[in-house]
Amino acid sequence: MEGYRIVLTADRSMMSNYRENYIFGFITCGPIERIPEFVFDYLLAPSVKVKPGGEAECAPYGLRKVEASLLQEYKENEVIVAHPDYVENFIGEDTKVVGISAMDPLGMGPVTSSFGSDVLTPYNRKKFRELTDRLKRSGHKFKVVLGGSGAWQFAKKEHRADYGIDHVIFGNIDRKAPEIFHKIIDGDAEEIISLGSVKSTEEIPVIRNPSINSLVEIMRGCGRGCTFCDPTTRRRLDMPLDHIMEEVKVNRLCFRHAVLHSDDFLLYGCDNRDFYPNRDALIDLISHVKGIDGIERVLPTHCSLSPVAADEELIEKISEICKRKPNAWLGIQPGIETGSPELVKKHMPAKARPFSPEEWPEVVRRAVKILNENRWYVGATLIIGLPGEGNEDIQETISLVKDLSERDCILAPLLYVDYETDRQLTLNDLTVKQWELFHECWKHNCRQFENWAWKATKGWNPITRVITSFILTRIGTKRILDTLEAVNREKLRESAG
Repeated sequence: MEGYRIVLTADRSMMSNYRENYIFGFITCGPIERIPEFVFDYLLAPSVKVKPGGEAECAPYGLRKVEASLLQEYKENEVIVAHPDYVENFIGEDTKVVGISAMDPLGMGPVTSSFGSDVLTPYNRKKFRELTDRLKRSGHKFKVVLGGSGAWQFAKKEHRADYGIDHVIFGNIDRKAPEIFHKIIDGDAEEIISLGSVKSTEEIPVIRNPSINSLVEIMRGCGRGCTFCDPTTRRRLDMPLDHIMEEVKVNRLCFRHAVLHSDDFLLYGCDNRDFYPNRDALIDLISHVKGIDGIERVLPTHCSLSPVAADEELIEKISEICKRKPNAWLGIQPGIETGSPELVKKHMPAKARPFSPEEWPEVVRRAVKILNENRWYVGATLIIGLPGEGNEDIQETISLVKDLSERDCILAPLLYVDYETDRQLTLNDLTVKQWELFHECWKHNCRQFENWAWKATKGWNPITRVITSFILTRIGTKRILDTLEAVNREKLRESAG
């Protein structure tokens, strides 16, 4: 078989629409020792559809960007996005490069490490290994190139050798893909290719085929400058409206909803230094997207809580446009990170704008209340182990968590990861006070699982819905709580001894 010149793919943990709920994508961080594989593969993260031969019908958004860029120069019979289970079908003597997109291939990211990836095996690591092992067995010579937000995990040569990775791309490839792939094919590329970020939206191609879960990027970067978050250090780029509309129409081939992705969607069109939201720009954007024939719902992904509190009517106005039905729920993922004003000042001084760091805890309480009142379910992150964190800071965060106990939200405690020094906090490293915070968050989450499992699976196949709800509420939460209580008792014994 001759094969395609360039084959693009991603591991199976990334090749799912997660039942059209992107928040379910967090299940890829869960351990195989705790979540049966049939639950992962068929209930929570079923595979995307596969075209005859093995081409993926939908693919990760970043992979679609690379595909679009390459097709500016290569022919359509030279570039293919393959489903990982059928990748061998497209590899042959003419194949020069296999490009892989990865989010957390070694399970070293904050979410995965918070599930105990230092002692357990997360699905993202398992599925990535399965893919690279398939490539090793293909029997053909080609270069394996890794990109995506998880590429940093292969900065070490020994990791690349272990998994058979020849080149790693850091940064945004976008329209540079043909140039970079030419160099790789010709043998002129370094093992580590650092590209940085783009400076103009003109450098960003429009996707040509549907992306996972109908994802469309509306904004890149943030500009808030949080020390622990790379996107916040980038200059914000708002995608032009016609660019966004074109991509939504591409995704309409497979979906009847549009997921608007950004690092903070409430900053789209923001024209001031205080990060006060531009209500007119946001309403105009969402109205145009919802107005596309066939689009029934518009679902943003991430936002900050400060703009919600700053313009209390904004979420109500947006909700009226986004939802298919007035009483429907939407989901959103903001970052709370800490309840300590001192840590806010030290690591994210612009996080609270247009409010002050001292007002941050009240901003969080008010914003979550506003979102819930407008039927937005909140999946918020907190960070444990920020540099300089003391017991007083942790206690302030615990108090904030308790204040949110009656709110409809998930509070995901993430362990701090230093990407520059590759220093990774593990559950075993947590102090008694840090563990108390971790424990408090998960007690809250387990109550939420029991309250929301049935609602969150609305619209699923009835049998699948019953089985999944039972696993989440009767098996999953009990196992989580039993484990947490056991570790908590051990931590207390250690501190007392």
